[in-house]
Amino acid sequence: MPRWLLFLCAALLLSVPAGEAKLFDSPEAVNYLHAEVMKEGSITLESAGPGAIATRLEIRHSVPQGTYRQTTELLSVTGPDDYSFDEDEFGNEIMVLTWDDPPLDQRLDYSIVFDVKVWDRDDPAAGTDFPVTAMTEASQEITEKAYELTGGLTTREKFMELTSYVFDIVDYDRSYQNVQKSAQWVFENRKAVCDGHANLLISMLRALGYNAYYVIGYAYTEENLDPDNPNYWGPHGWVEVEHDGKAVSLDPTWLQHPVDATHIKFAIAPDSNYTEYVETMANRIMVNWEKGDYLVRMLDSTEEPRIGAESRLVPARAGSGEHALMITDVRSSMDSPCVLTRLMLASCRDGGRPFLKLEPDEAMLGFCGNTTLYWILGVPGLSRGVEYSCGVNLYGAGISETGTLVAAGEPDFIDARISTRKVLTAGQLFQVNTTVENSGLSESDLELFMMLDDRVQETSISLDALQAADLVWTMRAPRQPGEYIMRFFSSSGKLLEEDIQVVEKRSVRIANAAIPGNISLEGILNLNVTLLGLDDAMGVMRVSIGREEFEREFFIDKDEEKTFTFVYTPDTEGLKRVSIVVLSGEEDYEAALVGSLVVVREEEWWEPLWNLVGGLLEGLFSILGMNG
Repeated sequence: MPRWLLFLCAALLLSVPAGEAKLFDSPEAVNYLHAEVMKEGSITLESAGPGAIATRLEIRHSVPQGTYRQTTELLSVTGPDDYSFDEDEFGNEIMVLTWDDPPLDQRLDYSIVFDVKVWDRDDPAAGTDFPVTAMTEASQEITEKAYELTGGLTTREKFMELTSYVFDIVDYDRSYQNVQKSAQWVFENRKAVCDGHANLLISMLRALGYNAYYVIGYAYTEENLDPDNPNYWGPHGWVEVEHDGKAVSLDPTWLQHPVDATHIKFAIAPDSNYTEYVETMANRIMVNWEKGDYLVRMLDSTEEPRIGAESRLVPARAGSGEHALMITDVRSSMDSPCVLTRLMLASCRDGGRPFLKLEPDEAMLGFCGNTTLYWILGVPGLSRGVEYSCGVNLYGAGISETGTLVAAGEPDFIDARISTRKVLTAGQLFQVNTTVENSGLSESDLELFMMLDDRVQETSISLDALQAADLVWTMRAPRQPGEYIMRFFSSSGKLLEEDIQVVEKRSVRIANAAIPGNISLEGILNLNVTLLGLDDAMGVMRVSIGREEFEREFFIDKDEEKTFTFVYTPDTEGLKRVSIVVLSGEEDYEAALVGSLVVVREEEWWEPLWNLVGGLLEGLFSILGMNG
C-alpha cells in the first residue's frame, strides 16, 4: 500500500478571543507572560476513486517548546485516537496526533491546549550545528558589509550592530507575507516581513562565523490585525545566535535584544523555511487539512521597563531661534547588561504642530551597561518678551518621562566659530578649531560639546565680559564611509553644524587567491592567498573552508606582496563554503573573498566493476523471481 507524505508550509495564524482589548501598556516591557495556548483544527481524508482506503493518519504539529526561558504543560488533547511526542532533526519537540483506520470523507476535529509561561531571559545554547542554506548563504557583499559594520566591537556589540542595521535598511512590507525570500534578495531589495529580516541577520552572523538560526513562534503586536475582530497576536520569526554557552535572542523586525516575554517559541530551524506535515498510510485519497488558528487566553503578566533613564536640559531656558541639548543617561534595568531597543522623543504642540524641532526624534539604542544620548531641541523664532513652557516627552522600552524647556524671546550674547577638515578617511584622527566669544557685559559659564556620529566630547569654560577663547578638539572620524554632520554646541543655546565626508581607505587588498572548483576527499588543498600592501599595514587574515577555520597574522609594507598558504584536509564530501577576510588594526575591514569548492570521493579501481556485477545479479534475480 503506497505511503503518501504531504508537506504543508507552517503558517501560524494566531488570534485572541473577540472583543479582547489591548493587554499591555508596553509589550516590550513584558518580562513575564502566563497564558493558555489552544490549537483547533480538522482534517478530512477524501476518497479519490475506487479502492480508496486509509489505515493510519498522523499529524505532526509544532508546539510551544519547553526550555529554560519558556515552560509548557499539556492541559488537554481531544480528537485523535492517540498522541505522542517526538523530536525533529533540529531538536524541536513535535506533537504527533494519530488515528488508526481513519474514516474516509468524514471531518476529523481535534484540539490541543497548553499552559505556557515565558520569561525575558536567554536560553542555553541549543548545541545544534545548523547548516548554511540557500536562504541564508552569505554573498561577498553581505560578508563585506558584516565585517565593515563590526570592526573593533565586542561580540554582543556586533550582534546589536547587525540587528540595528537590518532593522534600519529593510522596510516591513506586508505584501511579502507567506513569500519566502533569501537573505541575498532581502539585502538587494530591502523589503520583507519578519522572516526576511531574520534570514538576512542570520546570513550576516554566519558570515562572521557565529552559529545563528531562525526561531518560529508568535508574539503580541500593538497593531490590530482585524478591525472587525480585535486581534493583537500574530505569527512572528526572530533570531538566536550562540555565544558563551547561551542562545542570545535578537529581533531585527522590532529591534529588540533580548526579546520580550510575548515572544513564544515554537521551533528553531536553519532558516524561515520550516514545515509541519501530515503522514498517511493510504491509497487513492486526497488530504484536506484545515489547521485553524492558535488562540491565546491571557492568565497573568508583569511589566518592567527594560531601561532606566535620567535626562537634563542644557540650558533649561533657550532663546528665540536658539537650541537646547537634552542629555539622557541610560542604563540597563534587566538581568542582561546588554540592551537593544528604541527611544522616541516628542515635543509639545502649537496649533497641532510640534513646537520644537527635534534632531533626532528617535534613537536606535544598543549598549551594554550604560550609555548617553544627546538630543538637539530647536526653538522657533519668538517675539521679544514672549515666553513658552514646552513639555518634552521621552518614551519607549517601557519608560515615559517628561521634561520642560522654557523658550523665551531674549537676546543671546554668545557667539561661536568652527573650522575643520571637511573630507576625512575612515578612522582618521583630526583636529577641530573653535572660538567662543562673550559679547555681553557680564561673566558667562558655559558647557561646550563637540559631536560627530556617536562620539561626543565636552568641556566647561568661564568667559568674562567681552572675552573670547580658542579651543582645539582632537576627534576621530567614524569607521564607516559616508556623509556626517559635525555639531558644536554651547550651553548658551548656540549650535554650529558642518557637513563632513568620510571616505574609504584601504591598507591592503587580496591580489590573488585561487580557489579550485573541486578537490578529492583523499587529497590535500594548499590554498595560496596573496596580499598587496597599499600602505604599511598589520592585521589578521581569517580563512574558513566548510567548518574548518584558520587565522594568520600579517605585517606588510606599502607595494609589497606576500603569499600565505593555508593547508586544508577535507573530512567529508560535498559543497564547502570558502571565506577569506582581511582585517587590519582593531579589526578594521580591508578585503574579503567568498567562494566555494566541492569535495568529491574518488572511486576505487574495482568499484565500477562491482557496480556492474551487482546490476547484472539484480537483473537475474528479478527474472528468476518473475518466472517463479
